[in-house]
Amino acid sequence: MRFDPEQGAVDWDGLWTLLLSLLIIAVTAAMPLFFTYLHVLRIARNSPECANACSGCFVFGKKLVNGAVDEEYQLRLERALRLIQQQPECLVLLLGGSTSAGEPSEAASGLLYLQQRALPGQHNIRLEEQSKNTLDNLRNARQILQQEQLNQVVLISNRYHLARCRLIANSLKIKHTLCAAEPVLNINPEMLLKLFIEAAYIHWFVVGKTWAQLTGNRRMLARVT
Repeated sequence: MRFDPEQGAVDWDGLWTLLLSLLIIAVTAAMPLFFTYLHVLRIARNSPECANACSGCFVFGKKLVNGAVDEEYQLRLERALRLIQQQPECLVLLLGGSTSAGEPSEAASGLLYLQQRALPGQHNIRLEEQSKNTLDNLRNARQILQQEQLNQVVLISNRYHLARCRLIANSLKIKHTLCAAEPVLNINPEMLLKLFIEAAYIHWFVVGKTWAQLTGNRRMLARVT
């Protein structure tokens, strides 16, 4: 079930839950979406920009622009770089596969960016190059987390994205703390739109998971828990 349609076509489960999500928004005059938006805004504003002792860290990839990392992805990688410089023993997992034919994976592009920066010779970086959306990022990363026997990880992403990261990590029972790529949330029309889109994704995810629980749809639940 694809709750994040940013990378291509949705499956039938995803399409049905999207329609259900839109129906609920229409029937309730968008009140659930409004409160979800406030939640996304609160997480974006209040999330810390640094982490203390770290044994594992997930850095979310982002769709490449002409085969290169964009400014937002650079911010995520710069935050990870500071963490690596302070704690080179920390396992840093770069997340993200290839989203366009002929392009490198988001994870590989992130590693190349770090190598071109002041990346210490001693580090513990691994790549996850199969996922194409936030849900799959965390599902695949959870397998590596279990293999490494890590109890808790730091999730690094841009502030507007952190509420979705936290929701899905909680659904997958991944113990974590959030780490914002930017020092502060800069409010502008573009950022307000991004926060709204994140609220819509979260509303869709919650509706889909709730529907799966109410109907006992094991296939859908297997994707999100």
